[in-house]
Amino acid sequence: MAEPRPYYASNGIEIWHADFRDVLPRYVDSSFGMVLTDPPYGYNYEGMHVKAALSNDTPADIIMIEQSMGEAKRLLVPGGFAAYFCSGSKPAVIASWILGMNEHLAMDAMLIWEKNGIGLGSRYRYCYETILVGRKVG
Repeated sequence: MAEPRPYYASNGIEIWHADFRDVLPRYVDSSFGMVLTDPPYGYNYEGMHVKAALSNDTPADIIMIEQSMGEAKRLLVPGGFAAYFCSGSKPAVIASWILGMNEHLAMDAMLIWEKNGIGLGSRYRYCYETILVGRKVG
């Protein structure tokens, strides 16, 4: 398997399309000002037309989200932020993410991204996404 590399890298900014477990351990403690991630949501999503589930998207995989928050805490400078896009359609999933964040970071904000329209597909979809923002204290 090929070694993961940034999708984009310029002027100290990197964007990765990879598993955090393959990328974040490469970096030293307290070296990030911000971590922004849009991981699988943990609720077995399947598309309407393609019945193939996303990798690492089962309720049991939510533990990976908490693990990534622990890595974010390790990597962030004091006062640094971590933002997690976490869907909007499953309150129980969002609640578990908040509990996980509170284990590692200070919950700073819960933002709602209003997408101004129905989502993709042929039936009703939520048109917003919740974003949890945590801060490293210290």
